[in-house]
Amino acid sequence: MLGRLYFNKGGNSKWMATLVQTAGFPLMFPLILMYLPSKQQQITTKPSWATLVMLYMFLGVFLAADCMLYTFGLNFLPVSTYSLICASQLAFNAFFSYFLNGQKFTPFIANSLVLLSFSSSLLVFQSDSEETMNISRSKYVIGFVCTVAASAGYGLMLSTTQLAFKKILKLQSYKVVFDMIVYQNLIASVAIVVIAMLLAIWGFASYIYQHYLDDLKEKAEARIVNQQVDLAEI
Repeated sequence: MLGRLYFNKGGNSKWMATLVQTAGFPLMFPLILMYLPSKQQQITTKPSWATLVMLYMFLGVFLAADCMLYTFGLNFLPVSTYSLICASQLAFNAFFSYFLNGQKFTPFIANSLVLLSFSSSLLVFQSDSEETMNISRSKYVIGFVCTVAASAGYGLMLSTTQLAFKKILKLQSYKVVFDMIVYQNLIASVAIVVIAMLLAIWGFASYIYQHYLDDLKEKAEARIVNQQVDLAEI
C-alpha cells in the first residue's frame, strides 16, 4: 500500500522504492546480540569465510534483482492485482521446495498451486477497470510479467536459502538465521545503492559529454558563418 501510494503521489524513483524493501536490516542487530551461540554450537564446524561471502553475495544480489522486479510490478499494476499475483508465491514455494528441499506435495498444496496459478493467469485477460484505465496495455503486461517473475524468484530464493542451511551452514540456530537475514539484506542494499550511483554518474557524464559535443558543434557552425561573412565582404 505504501509503495503504491509513493508512486501515486508523484514518486518516480524505482531505486528508492527498491531500496526501502531491504534497508531495514539494522533493526536485526539487537536480535543478533541477544541470541549468542552456545558452546555446543561454537564447536560445530563452520564453513569458511570465502564460502559464506560467496553465499551471502549470491543471495544478496538475487534479492536486489527480485526487489527491483517487485518495484516494476507495483509501479505498473493496481494494488489489488499486484497483491493477488504476489499470492502465487505460495505455489512457487511449493514447486521449488519439491525439487530442491524434498518437500512432498499434499492435496492442499496441489490445490493452492492450481488455483493461485490459474487465478493469476486470468488477470491478463480481465476487462479494464477504473484502476487500469490510465495504464497502457503494454505497461500492464510488463507489470504482470515482472510480478510473476518476482514471485517465482522469491520462491526460488527461499528454497535455495533452505538448501544452504542444510548443505552449507548445516545449522539453523537463531544466530545463523539472523546472520543470513542481515547479511543478505545488507549486500542487497549495497548492490542497489552502488548500481543506482553508477547509473547516475553515467547519466551525468553523458550529459556533460553531450553538452561538450553541442558546444563544439556551435563553435564550428559559428566559425563557418564568420568565414562566409568575411568572404562576402571581400
